[in-house]
Amino acid sequence: MEATPRSRPQRVLDWAGRHRRVLILVAVLVALHSPFLVISRQIGTPALLLFACLVTGFGLTYLCGLKLIFEERLFFGTVIGAVAVTLAGFGTASLGGFSAGSVWLGTALALGVSAIGWFRGHRQVLLDLHGITDLWARRPTAPNHP
Repeated sequence: MEATPRSRPQRVLDWAGRHRRVLILVAVLVALHSPFLVISRQIGTPALLLFACLVTGFGLTYLCGLKLIFEERLFFGTVIGAVAVTLAGFGTASLGGFSAGSVWLGTALALGVSAIGWFRGHRQVLLDLHGITDLWARRPTAPNHP
């Protein structure tokens, strides 16, 4: 018996079912980065400072030792990163005077401290990304679904 040829929509749905985790991860990352891209087009270069706050905070959450999920690291880390970059910028401005250079030096210092967290948590990043795909791939009626 010959198998009936499958239509293109059926093949696409089969492929999407097999690669569900990757599709969910891409969708989440696009949804999280889209507002940043829109904002950065509007405000220009200062968006780099906002992005540095996000990266700094995310890395610093690995230093705290708490078991956080990806979303908590992202949102708590954004606030923590803004505080860390501001504190480092204030420190450099107090020592060398306020200028764009002191702001960028403070940002570099905060990113340097954050790099320690990124290094300590580099194995956890993949687990966090797998966790987000597991969480969002569940049926809406499943327990612990957001």
